[in-house]
Amino acid sequence: MERCVGTLKEWVNKSYDGPSFKSVTDMLCQITLGLEYLHSLNVIHYNLKPQNVLISLPYKPLDENPILKLSDFCYVMQSNKPVLKYRVGIPYWPVPELSSSDAKRSITREVDVFLLGCLFFYVLSGGEDPFRELKRFSTKKYGQRYSRRSTSRLMCDMK
Repeated sequence: MERCVGTLKEWVNKSYDGPSFKSVTDMLCQITLGLEYLHSLNVIHYNLKPQNVLISLPYKPLDENPILKLSDFCYVMQSNKPVLKYRVGIPYWPVPELSSSDAKRSITREVDVFLLGCLFFYVLSGGEDPFRELKRFSTKKYGQRYSRRSTSRLMCDMK
């Protein structure tokens, strides 16, 4: 097993003290290529979040750029297979396709692409949550603490 030196969340929060990356663009490309590879195998990750992108040291000492790897494959599934929503969990960020109350869903690559966009936003904004406004609105309107489930309900209410 390979030892990783940090996570994308640590890098964004500036608590990562390993080798630096050439550019943010290179980081985002590495994540995208990893996801593209999974999709080429008809696999959906479904759990993309900053904590699940690991930073690994390069294989060759001459390579300066660390390598990003996707991790936590608990919810991985084959694409276009109907699954019960409660059996696959709820993603880190609320996915519009999964916000309706239908019990049976066909989870597709689009879920990963949406989560990839949220991950890009998180990195490029320096750690901002793409749904921070929804969280604030949810707390005001419903008088409850934010949860991923309440945000999914809120997205349905806002349609």
